[in-house]
Amino acid sequence: MSSDRSALALVQKLRPGTSGEPLYVMPDIGGNFLYSRLMTRHLAPDRPVFGLKLPAVPVAKLALQPMEQLADQLAAALHEANPSGPHHILGHSFAGLLAFETARALERRGSRAGLVAILDTGVPPGWPRRAFGRVKHAVRHARLLRRRPTEVSAPDMVLTCPGYATFHLSNHPIAVRDIIRALYAMMIAYRPAPYSGPVLVLRAALPKPTGRPDLGWSRFVAGSVMSADVAADHLGLVREDAAARQVAEHIEKALQGQ
Repeated sequence: MSSDRSALALVQKLRPGTSGEPLYVMPDIGGNFLYSRLMTRHLAPDRPVFGLKLPAVPVAKLALQPMEQLADQLAAALHEANPSGPHHILGHSFAGLLAFETARALERRGSRAGLVAILDTGVPPGWPRRAFGRVKHAVRHARLLRRRPTEVSAPDMVLTCPGYATFHLSNHPIAVRDIIRALYAMMIAYRPAPYSGPVLVLRAALPKPTGRPDLGWSRFVAGSVMSADVAADHLGLVREDAAARQVAEHIEKALQGQ
């Protein structure tokens, strides 16, 4: 398969549209973009929606890649699929970081900046303070990918790093556990850099909003930063229909303002 066809294979249509500018959904920490299915139903009917798949690389190699490298691969796929842009990108949780970095990668390629919709993803904590500790945790998680599942101890089935969400791999299907471990290692080693385009930050309002309304993104964005709270918890943003409707409404409002 040619490199162009390989890049295009990463872009999968989730919903056809007639004339609206497309929205691209980044893969989550399990490599899946279907978390957007409820939200997609409530977007403007003419807006096409696409999901991005992870490149087909060994997970042990993926874990040692910086976020920037993965984002550049996804940006290449988006640029090939839609050379003229704009590229409006959405991500929830881990995928919010990947959405932001993919937008930066598109910007480096000279693509027209689009909206980055970040769903309840805060700026990575502790940068530049405690940076070495983040990298040390990332390397540890990456090394565990070299072991067979039966060789991984119970404590190593829990992914944890100060300032980040804890993942209990036993709660996830075996098929995606290595992907989660690889992307977790990538996440805790990531440090964002400035982006010039517009950003929409949607914060979970339940059980109680935490942090700044923009979740810290304003200091990395030269363009406009819009923020709003949604009446749901972190997972409810994408799993509850009423919350997904609110998310879609905020996205449409932001896109119409571009």
